[in-house]
Amino acid sequence: MSDIINEEPPATREDFAALDFEPVGPEIRAGFRKEPWEAQCRTHGIALRLAVGIVEKTKAELIEGVRKLSTDDDGMTAFFEGLDFLQEAKKSLVAFAELLEAAYIRELAAAAAALGAEPEVTGFGEPDERPPAVG
Repeated sequence: MSDIINEEPPATREDFAALDFEPVGPEIRAGFRKEPWEAQCRTHGIALRLAVGIVEKTKAELIEGVRKLSTDDDGMTAFFEGLDFLQEAKKSLVAFAELLEAAYIRELAAAAAALGAEPEVTGFGEPDERPPAVG
C-alpha cells in the first residue's frame, strides 16, 4: 500500500479513493498494552540515546573505543550485544514507521473517497497533484 506515496507518475486523488483495505485484527493491540508498551518505549529510548552517543563521536574515537574493548572478552561481548541491540531497535522502529504510514494512507484514502469532489476541502489540490508525502 505504501507504494502509492512514491508512484511515478504521482498518485491522484482518484487513486487514493480507489484503494481497498481491510481492518487489522484486534491482536495488534497486544503490543500496545501498558506494560509491554512502557518497556518498549524505555528500550527505544535507551537505543536512541546510545545511537546519539555513537554519532557524536569521530571515526577515530570509535576505533579507539573498539580497540580498548578488544583487549577483553567481556568487552567485545558487550560490544556485539550493543550492535544487536541497535539492530533490533531499528527493526522495531521501522515496523512502527510502517504502521504510521499505513494509517496515514488509509486516512488519505478515506478523505479522497469522502471529499474527492471538493478539492478545496480535501487539500489534495488539482486531480493530477500528489497528496502530501509521508515523512
